[in-house]
Amino acid sequence: MNKVQIKTCFYFVMINVIIFFIAKPVQAVISEDEFENDDNYFAANYLDQVQYHNIHQINDVDWVKFYAVENTAYTITASQLERYCDISLVLYNFYEQDTFLYKANKGGDGENETLTFTCARNSLYHLKIEPSKPYVYGKETFYCISLTNSKNYDVFESDDTINKAKSLVVNADFPQIHSLHNNNDSDLFKFYAQSINKYTIKIINFNIHCKFIIENSKTGDIEHINDGKTIEIINTEGLIYLKISSFNNLCNHSTYSIRADILSGVPNDLVVYGCIMDICSKKTINNAIIISDSYHDPKSATTDSGYFEFIDHEKTTEPVLFRVNVDPMNSIEKYLNYQLNLVVDQRIINITIYLISNIEHLIENLKQLSGINPEQENYFPLKLEHIICRMKSLSGETKPYHKVTYD
Repeated sequence: MNKVQIKTCFYFVMINVIIFFIAKPVQAVISEDEFENDDNYFAANYLDQVQYHNIHQINDVDWVKFYAVENTAYTITASQLERYCDISLVLYNFYEQDTFLYKANKGGDGENETLTFTCARNSLYHLKIEPSKPYVYGKETFYCISLTNSKNYDVFESDDTINKAKSLVVNADFPQIHSLHNNNDSDLFKFYAQSINKYTIKIINFNIHCKFIIENSKTGDIEHINDGKTIEIINTEGLIYLKISSFNNLCNHSTYSIRADILSGVPNDLVVYGCIMDICSKKTINNAIIISDSYHDPKSATTDSGYFEFIDHEKTTEPVLFRVNVDPMNSIEKYLNYQLNLVVDQRIINITIYLISNIEHLIENLKQLSGINPEQENYFPLKLEHIICRMKSLSGETKPYHKVTYD
């Protein structure tokens, strides 16, 4: 081997060594972060506090969501990136014609990423955090994601009136973080209570200068035990509203967390099939359906507003009625992503509703924006063709619904 060959071979080896060290994926045994499973739009957690995430597996993505108030400037910051972490921030609004809004991907490994925008109208926004280098995952890929705005709103604003009350999901994985951004601010919450259950409302870091009001949508008052920061609700049926506000102008910028739980616990692995019927007319709601999955949370359903009963065709030939409460209040949650309670055999599970008219539109948006077919990538609890088929069957476009076998 002559000198030229030796030199060429040396350079070839060096180039391969360099490529190996540059392109080698970071692969190490690493636990998923506490917010998993948040790999799709429907599993997004509220970005109501600083969250710490990692890229624990190949192609791992994280989704978060927040409400935004019009004419307010928002800044989303990914900081404290570990040395192998390089991420992109992609902002969506699935309620507008232009669903994709902004993307930030200026930084490199270990460099902060920032996305700033001014909200054009009150709405719910979704943020996807994805690795810029899909082959990099595992050790030293942690990052923190946070949200700030120019008016110190929390991510659930605007929630100052009953019509704008936000859902307080019972037995949620995380409490909701709220703040009273000025002395005139109020926060309103709602959830559906069943008389067979005992509920606790727990408030942490509650300012003594704030007042807590609780009432039933039907009677205006309820039976409850109040020990200051923990409220116990018993013997109560109906939609419950909670209100927190200032009573002596000393609550400005007070931050607190709130959660609702059932003392006996809530099952989350129930499988249900069937159609939804109107309680009064006993007729099937043509544009309503319940979808459930024994493995994936949240459960899902599609319907308009109102109160319905559920007939389970899977377990019995006789109609077995279950009540489903879909809050009739007009709110942004109603139109695509809204938490509610399903009562089955005197047990409550949390499910999510989606308006049928938006499902196919959302599918196309996801395909066009990401280049990924959501039907194949688990963007929904069940495959979309099954969802659409059952929707159409209930609306009379196909054969009447009997039973669907899931792949």
